[in-house]
Amino acid sequence: MDEQKIRQVVALFAVEAVEILTPPRAPTFMAALEFECGRASAAVIGHEPDADGMALAQHVMLVLRIDGDIRLGIRTAFMQFASRILDDRLEEAAADLRNALMGRVPHGRD
Repeated sequence: MDEQKIRQVVALFAVEAVEILTPPRAPTFMAALEFECGRASAAVIGHEPDADGMALAQHVMLVLRIDGDIRLGIRTAFMQFASRILDDRLEEAAADLRNALMGRVPHGRD
């Protein structure tokens, strides 16, 4: 997936996540957030990820320091992004996610 498409997926997810997370939250906000994470993941690697999708998921999990099931790696990365939105770190989190999804390795991280 090219950088412009990654930017679009991340930006669309951010808009949806902010709407879902803005108080007052609906009682079903977690289900809505899970749905959006799944939709964003499918937009990046498809519903049935191939070897390239699994390799990307592994890379994203390593770069973003996410533990968990590699089959849910991209979905989990979007969930982590949502939690960073709650911490008022949207721009930094969006850049980190975009870079990870583009296969980039961050510089200057310990």
